[in-house]
Amino acid sequence: MDERKIALLHFAALLRKYREGLGHRNAHSFFTAQGGRGFFGCTYRAYLYVEKGLSVPSPALVEKLVATLWIAAGPG
Repeated sequence: MDERKIALLHFAALLRKYREGLGHRNAHSFFTAQGGRGFFGCTYRAYLYVEKGLSVPSPALVEKLVATLWIAAGPG
């Protein structure tokens, strides 16, 4: 497996870990709770492919994810 695929799978695993840590048992509940397509700027399917490590997220989606997960996690 090449390094890019490994990195993509690692990103996906971290995304799932943090999503679950916020209490969302599945990708759909997280996606809809944040506002869905209107917030993330992509379809649920596109988001799901990122979370499964099947596609590279756009820079805009990464920004939304980082902001959402960081703000929701709170200080510390």
